[in-house]
Amino acid sequence: LVQYASNRALWADEAVLALNLVNRSWGELAGPLDYDQGAPLLYLWATKLAIVLWGNQELALRLVPLLGSLVGLGLFYQLARQFLGPWRSTLALVWFGSLRYLLYYATELKQYSTDVTLAIACFCWCCAWVGARTWVGAGGLGVLGGSDRPVGLPSGGVCADGGGGDGGPAPGAGGAGGGLAAESG
Repeated sequence: LVQYASNRALWADEAVLALNLVNRSWGELAGPLDYDQGAPLLYLWATKLAIVLWGNQELALRLVPLLGSLVGLGLFYQLARQFLGPWRSTLALVWFGSLRYLLYYATELKQYSTDVTLAIACFCWCCAWVGARTWVGAGGLGVLGGSDRPVGLPSGGVCADGGGGDGGPAPGAGGAGGGLAAESG
């Protein structure tokens, strides 16, 4: 939060992504971006919404990555509690929350922090589904695995296993996550 509040100037790669966000319509963001830039469509739209609501300024441009990082911390803690218990999960959260690159990209006009959050969310979902073994979970893995372009870049890779843990689909999954992720990734 201190780094976000410092309101540092955009650097070159952020600035060219900002030009795309500011100068393009909502629909134009769905096409190829200028200046060799790329980002998931929902990330671009969420950032465009922040610009519309709070203006063309660094704090608005970096709001989505910050919120994504905060959600990621919450999801990481929830996941850690499943495997480590309350005391160790708190230590894991402190470690995770102090990782240099996670802190830096939490306030960078790039989708990297939301990618991490999406990867954690996919892993949470996979863990929940493996425990429940439902068709709804299998379908959800397939949808998430196939949606990595509009949502975030890592979802297909995390969900590609299909929840089986051994490289194959979980019983009853029918390979839904892996097949769609491989086609879209």
